[in-house]
Amino acid sequence: MLSDHGFAPVVEEFHLNRWLADQGFFTEVGPNGRAFALDPTRIYFNQRRKFQAGRLSEGECRRLAGEITAGLLAEPAVSGVDAGTDLYYGRQAHLAPDLVVRPRQGYEFKAKFNSGPVYSPSPLMGTHTFENAFYLVRDYGAGPDDGSCEVKDILEFGRLVFNLAGVGERAGSGRSIIITGAD
Repeated sequence: MLSDHGFAPVVEEFHLNRWLADQGFFTEVGPNGRAFALDPTRIYFNQRRKFQAGRLSEGECRRLAGEITAGLLAEPAVSGVDAGTDLYYGRQAHLAPDLVVRPRQGYEFKAKFNSGPVYSPSPLMGTHTFENAFYLVRDYGAGPDDGSCEVKDILEFGRLVFNLAGVGERAGSGRSIIITGAD
């Protein structure tokens, strides 16, 4: 059994691009902008190495990551912020977001490009969560058939799949990978 996400009631919606705009990080999508978000919680920096009209250097991106992370961690809707390089690897990792925001349970994140409040009521009754994601394993033949099962962390599911497929431990640290053809 596998659940790639959990579920919880929604308290409020948190509008990530509105927050970026209020903090002065987002002015537009285009050459003059510094950062923007895409649904659900991915933040991209307008950097030279990633976008044709990008304007930010590596050093500016490092400073921006620190500023945005510190600001977001002060928000009640945010439980954490991860660097894209900590979550994605492989040949296409350069396409990954620069930051990924982890919502606090009960908050639905949006990345619309319209104006309005950062926090707003939600028409939804519930939202997906990371915390309740799991897979359940029953090891048949490993001992007495007592019906017991073991609940595993969803981040280790990739390791199980690759090991069963004989590919090795490519997903061994619980990190996402992007595969485009054989290595």
